[in-house]
Amino acid sequence: MTKISDLSYEILLKEIRCEINAQHRIEAAKFLLDNSDNSERMAFLINCLLFDPQPEVRTKVKALLFEFYGNELEAILKVEGMDGTPIENPWM
Repeated sequence: MTKISDLSYEILLKEIRCEINAQHRIEAAKFLLDNSDNSERMAFLINCLLFDPQPEVRTKVKALLFEFYGNELEAILKVEGMDGTPIENPWM
């Protein structure tokens, strides 16, 4: 079984939208936040929070992002979620 840490950045962006396993999405989000310096990663993480179909995933990703952004997160979510369209459509 492949570990999240062994995946390329492009594969992680696919894993954050894995339709089969919500845990894959959570693990990919955590790894992207902690171990990537690609500026695009935040857009994908915020889209995961806004558009993931499972509340469990949204809750965990929101907690991760809150640790990173703190009280600024709500303002960021308002701006990013304003148009209601995911960065990639369909999101999943």
